[in-house]
Amino acid sequence: MTKKRAVKRSVVRSKDFKNLLERTKGERDAHSWLKANPDVVPGGIGTVGFGMYVASEFQLGSRYRVDFITLVPFSGGWEIHFVELEAVDARLYTSKKTPSASLARGLTQVEEWDGYFKQNKPQVLRDLSDFMTNNNLRSGDVIKEGIPRDNTGWHLFDPRACLVINYHVVIGRRSAVSDEERGRVKSKVGMNQNVRIRSYDAFTDWLENGERVEASRRK
Repeated sequence: MTKKRAVKRSVVRSKDFKNLLERTKGERDAHSWLKANPDVVPGGIGTVGFGMYVASEFQLGSRYRVDFITLVPFSGGWEIHFVELEAVDARLYTSKKTPSASLARGLTQVEEWDGYFKQNKPQVLRDLSDFMTNNNLRSGDVIKEGIPRDNTGWHLFDPRACLVINYHVVIGRRSAVSDEERGRVKSKVGMNQNVRIRSYDAFTDWLENGERVEASRRK
């Protein structure tokens, strides 16, 4: 059965998340807020598409747990986005211009996820399909309930499906990143095209853009 649910990217949510970022440390509070507002996750990491699936705390084997995972179906395949949350108050680099412990941990984490995925791809895809079937946080927003299928009708683990895999490390605030550090991030990301480093402000950007669109429609 197809369900439709209007998702409101309201001014209240934008301000609420901004206030949370100002007063919190670590990543636990931000994780809880995003879990309660799952439509913000794909928007904040820059994914577009209709019928996206979002889940939290997917167990990747016995060693790893993914903070968020987003599936974006297209005709004949899927985008799969793995998201690692690091501390809201973390810096990207130390005074010695080396990656901070939080940034190094986040990058190491997604590198290990990628290695595990490549070595265990068929099992991971079946596990992810089962997990998303029962734990999709956007169950009212997707095209169909039940087992995830792409726009061709193929399962996630169908060997014919094309898979585009991306990893995201969300860390710190934009205001704490200097132009020099931003350049270093771009250089580091450039060495690995399927890894992105983003600040938590990317989520508020998405919400605020939605506010502007809604405001223009009301005029």
